[in-house]
Amino acid sequence: MTIQGVRVVVDSGLANLPRFSPGRGMTRLETLPVSKASADQRRGRAGRTAPGVCYRLWSEHVHQGLVPFNRPEMLCADLASLALKLAQWGVKDPRDLKWLDPVPENGFESARALFKRLGALDDGARITAHGQRLLTAGIHPRLAHMVVKAMGFGQGFMACCLAALVEARDFMGTGQGGTDPDLGLRLEILQQMAKKGRSAPGSSVHMGRAQSVLKQARRLADRFKITSRSMDIPMAGRVLAFAWPERVARKRGANSLAYLMASGSGAYFSFANSLSNETFIVAVHLDGNPKSARIFLGAAFREKDLETDFSVQTRARVVWDKKSRSVRAFTQKEYGKILLGKIPLADPDPQAVTAALVQGISEAGIGILPWTKDVVKFRDRVTLLRGLKDLDPAFEALPDLSDDGLHASLDLWLAPFLDRISSLNGLGAKTLETALKSRISWDQQQMVKVQAPTHMTVPSGSRIPIQYRDENGPLKNPVLAVRLQEMFGLMQTSAIARGKLPLTLYLLSPASRPVQITRDIENFWKQTYKEVKKDLMGWYPKHYWPDDPGSAQPKARAKPRH
Repeated sequence: MTIQGVRVVVDSGLANLPRFSPGRGMTRLETLPVSKASADQRRGRAGRTAPGVCYRLWSEHVHQGLVPFNRPEMLCADLASLALKLAQWGVKDPRDLKWLDPVPENGFESARALFKRLGALDDGARITAHGQRLLTAGIHPRLAHMVVKAMGFGQGFMACCLAALVEARDFMGTGQGGTDPDLGLRLEILQQMAKKGRSAPGSSVHMGRAQSVLKQARRLADRFKITSRSMDIPMAGRVLAFAWPERVARKRGANSLAYLMASGSGAYFSFANSLSNETFIVAVHLDGNPKSARIFLGAAFREKDLETDFSVQTRARVVWDKKSRSVRAFTQKEYGKILLGKIPLADPDPQAVTAALVQGISEAGIGILPWTKDVVKFRDRVTLLRGLKDLDPAFEALPDLSDDGLHASLDLWLAPFLDRISSLNGLGAKTLETALKSRISWDQQQMVKVQAPTHMTVPSGSRIPIQYRDENGPLKNPVLAVRLQEMFGLMQTSAIARGKLPLTLYLLSPASRPVQITRDIENFWKQTYKEVKKDLMGWYPKHYWPDDPGSAQPKARAKPRH
């Protein structure tokens, strides 16, 4: 607006702007530097009707650093009142209206959710009679709701004092270690001032601020037609919880300064104080950190008031317990994310138990299952053949029994065999083997038995186990470790998988130490054996080392019989 006769403007370069405070959950006025656009607008107040001058109380260098324009209020203010007004107008979707700046969807939905929780909106997002009352109260809807609820049990004036306290600058002085965060102490001071007109002797109080808070509380009380000025200060937490139901918090540990709020966020005191020993509190003023916020103001809260004033849920829980490696079933009471208590559940849902057990195994990895050596070897044999699908289409039809494959399909192969089992101790190796082999048909098992055998009969007549795994995991080329003397007479390397995958031979000395590794035994006899024979004859002179191993008699014993 143009004011006649203004010839001089003195600009401080500051402005009080509304900003949403995550720490309080409401909008507050903050003193911030002006933008260049605002400074130009202020300069224009002078010289509208006659020549004028503008004195800016900052340097040209600072001016160059100012933001060009203020951020739109829509993007930085609390949308609570807007959400309630739109509901009053019958607007369910703000996108139905034309805005200079679009309404932030997340902030608007958060405000709507708050009002549904406070009973100001119904499930259809229509304003209720209670919502109409909050809208005309002249204070933030959170605080108006708090006052109205507190009036129901005779604590309306205390609610007005709390509303004035949280909106004003704190009047408590800083003591040793910091300012005590207990709002109850501030209420006591206001109570004494209301009775005597002054604060308690010796208390560190900014009297001007305290008197301003008390005046505002009285104005609110008059607005709500509250005549009684009594205050039951131990009920302060109950009153505050109506405004900040999501900030009811429980202490995390007996000696901890940290709390868990009903919203799921963390909060903490930076030093021990009159509130930090309380099991339950209401955290009113925080520093705004979304994960773990420092508490500046709060009040003690009584757990019994949750049952009286709010919806406490009771539900059955069936969960995996990592420590005992078993499923635990219990009924628990909770308010938001706060656990209030739990008792064992005698007869849990069998499907829920199985699901929790499978989930626990999935989280820990299938390595915790009671695998036997034989079952692991069976898995390795199947996995080997499945990887040779190019050799035979039948191999491709085999199921994936690798660690990754079994982990991804626990619901398919293991869950059906977990009936009445609630712990890993209850899952025996035999049950695990049965569950695993249920994925493979009888014909496939017979194919695995033939094409990836557990043992190989060597020329000496011994049945030697085939190694499908080493310390690094499954082998792509299985190993047959056998004494060299037991292979005399064999001119073609043993092979599996329809004879297309030669075994890797670890040819051993009489003392079972490897003397040669080969996948072509014929070449070994012809090219390498003579050199190896010289060493073996020196190490084991009493043993039989023929010149022609291809036609020699294999020996199953380490030494020849006398």
